[in-house]
Amino acid sequence: MRPGRAAEARELFAAHQGYLLAGLASSLAGAARQIPGTLVLPGHFMTARQAFACPPGHPAGLAFLQAFVTEAITSGLVAGLTDRFGVGQGLNVAPVPE
Repeated sequence: MRPGRAAEARELFAAHQGYLLAGLASSLAGAARQIPGTLVLPGHFMTARQAFACPPGHPAGLAFLQAFVTEAITSGLVAGLTDRFGVGQGLNVAPVPE
């Protein structure tokens, strides 16, 4: 998305009764707090799946990534960062990899 486009969309939403706005749940929750009467519908219509990758033949790199992701989830780092930056609402953290 071009810089500023999300802000422009929120401005149009706020300025025109009857407009709808779709986006990340955390972003919509922030907009809803600023616009009285706004309702954020539960559920989702799409997901943004994030991942780490390691090229074949790099077992040490794969082991490092697996250990990092496991530690980031189990230590509460992921939960803490999502809370800190206000992006936790509607976020589902993947289970610890096996």
